[in-house]
This record gives sequence, C-alpha cells and structure tokens, in this order.
Amino acid sequence: MVNIVDYFTWEYPSVLKMDSEVNLTMEWSSNMLFYSAIIDGVEYLFYIHFPNDIQKDYFMLGTVERENQFWEPIIDLPGTVKFFQFSGAWSNENIGRVGWHSYLSYPGFKKRGESSWTNVTFAYSVNGTTAWLDNTANWGGACYDNVNADYTYQHVHFYPTSDGTTLDPDTLLWDPPKCAMKTKIDGYFYMPYVATDVLKIEMLFDNQNLTGDQAGGTSPYNTISHWPDGKVDMINDIKFISGKFGVNEGQSGWDYMADVVPNRKIDIFDTRAAAKNFGKSGTYINSTNPQWLSGVSVVFSTGEVLSPDSDGFVTIPQGATSFTVKRYATPIGAMVIFW
Repeated sequence: MVNIVDYFTWEYPSVLKMDSEVNLTMEWSSNMLFYSAIIDGVEYLFYIHFPNDIQKDYFMLGTVERENQFWEPIIDLPGTVKFFQFSGAWSNENIGRVGWHSYLSYPGFKKRGESSWTNVTFAYSVNGTTAWLDNTANWGGACYDNVNADYTYQHVHFYPTSDGTTLDPDTLLWDPPKCAMKTKIDGYFYMPYVATDVLKIEMLFDNQNLTGDQAGGTSPYNTISHWPDGKVDMINDIKFISGKFGVNEGQSGWDYMADVVPNRKIDIFDTRAAAKNFGKSGTYINSTNPQWLSGVSVVFSTGEVLSPDSDGFVTIPQGATSFTVKRYATPIGAMVIFW
C-alpha cells in the first residue's frame, strides 16, 4: 500500500550554497503535518498538510517486507507501507556530476508523544528504475551513473567517481549492531567471533563499583537486549549473568554482555565480579560530557593505536584479535558496540 499525499518543489537559490547544511523535518503537531528545513541554521516552513479522517497519523520508513535481493515493482512488495514520507532533497543535475557530494548522518524519527529521536536502524541504496522517486517525484527514473559511497554505521558519504564506478542497487549501507560488550576497568576486550568491521565506544567508567553492571538500563538499539543502568543489583545483573552460567561463545544462549571477565565463557569469575559489587552504583563518562572522548585511544593486538571519531567510532584493523581502551594512556573501562 502506498499513500501519496502530494509533492512539491521548493527552491532557495539565494540561501543555498555548495557547502550548505540542510536539515529536513516532517513533524506531527496535533492533527497537522509540518514540512520544514533548517538551512545553515535558519528554519524555513515549506508546507502544512491536514490529513483526512482515513489517513493515519504515523508513518513508516522503508519497507516492511523485501521480496528479493533487488526491488521489484510495487505490486510485488507485499506489506510495503510508506505514509507521508519526506522524500528528501535532490539536485537538478545527475548526482554523478563533478563537485556533487552528499553527507548523511544519523537519520532518525520521533515517535508521537516522545521527545527523543529513534535512529533509522538500516538503509539500502536505490537506483534507476528500482528507485521509488526520481528527481521529478515520479515512480522510477533514470539511473544514477558514476556515484559511489563510503559508509559506516549511520554515516554515508555519496560522491561522484571518475572511473565509471557506480554503487550497486540494494547495497546495505548500514545495519543494526551485532553485539555489545562491557568488561572491567582494565579496558581489555577480545574481538567477537561474529564478523565485525567497526566498534563504537558508548560510555567509559573508571569506578570499580560499576564492574558487573550489565543490565537494567534501556538500550538504544533494537538488537542489543541488555544495557547498564548505573548500579549492580540482584535481578538485573547477578540473575542475568548466572542465567548464562556454563555457556561458551558461539553456543545457544550466549550473550557477550554476560562475559564480565572476558574469556569467551560465562563462569564463576563473571558471577563473582558482579556479586562483589552487589548494591554498589556509580556514574558513567558518556556523551553528556562534550569532552568525554578527549584523550581516548584504542590499542589493538596488531599494534595499531587508533582514536575514535567524534561519535566514538573506530575502524577495526584486519587481523586484530583483542584491544584495550585507554584514556590519556591509562586503561579505562568501557561499553563497546560492534558492527
């Protein structure tokens, strides 16, 4: 089912520059939809829509069901839903033209009644006749030639190429994280057996009392079930770890978050580490502090020492089997996510 409200083109040649930063927004307010953009810090209201009684006050991003590797016509995509989707921005020129670049970071949406944003958990590339909207807002369109992309989790850079390379349709640009780990304040981690290319430091801690705080918090990722809450207790932490007792990495029921003392198995060392801190609590060093990543480095078993980017991401060197997180050259505890 596809529900098309309408489409419009807005042009702001007097304010748009080659390096303009554009933030596109579609927002529900009561029974109205507001479409707007912030261009270089200035907000412009584009359009207000009043849905009729049968139109729902929500929208879904992407497809609910994918028929096969390459998208077929709409009738062959059962379960596909797109309500009031803000299709984005495009150029009047083919995006393969020299000088054309596009940077996409952390696309997200807000659920009605909530103040926080939810990240779009995965994205695929679309091109040519498989594209749902081209630059004239018609179904399908001409192919985009000489366009490629660099991408890691929630970060995509589209750019023109000079060698004829074009990004394949249906390329997975990012997907949900595969697993999470939180060990001790010595900052030591082994590399999970699951295929991973990137890690992200989510939070740091130098307080021994937080060792064993593995669960009880709200995870920002659908694929990560357990998240620290700042205290070590019986139900959320000790019971969780004990419930995995005897499980080794790769076996059914395995969860990296239960391996507090990192040795690829859940044993007495893990339950003891949490039990020792029963009833204790503390505060994490995280992104609420603008300088929280200052001085942070990741020392890999390959000998490479890498600093995280401003969001905490580090590309994992090929062949690395373990790493240690440090802050100002001193090991420090961390919560790490893997992709």
